[in-house]
Amino acid sequence: MYLLTNQLLDGFTENEMEDLFDAKTLKHIIKGKTFSKNGDNKDHYGKEIFSKYILDNYTKINFENFRLILDNMNEIIHDYSPN
Repeated sequence: MYLLTNQLLDGFTENEMEDLFDAKTLKHIIKGKTFSKNGDNKDHYGKEIFSKYILDNYTKINFENFRLILDNMNEIIHDYSPN
């Protein structure tokens, strides 16, 4: 069994996956709204809309802060593999 958590970023005591995106991505405006993890009010959109934006624009988004978690995931896959 493996447990993989995302790394803490500098200045955070805890963080969520969305915190790994750069400021440009997090500040992207959709229909006059900005992203909020709490979302769903007149000024902000939530995680569902944000995830659709990421899916549609992944080639333009900086995923550098995801490198550590993806490297660790890759290491787990290779360690678990029967080869």
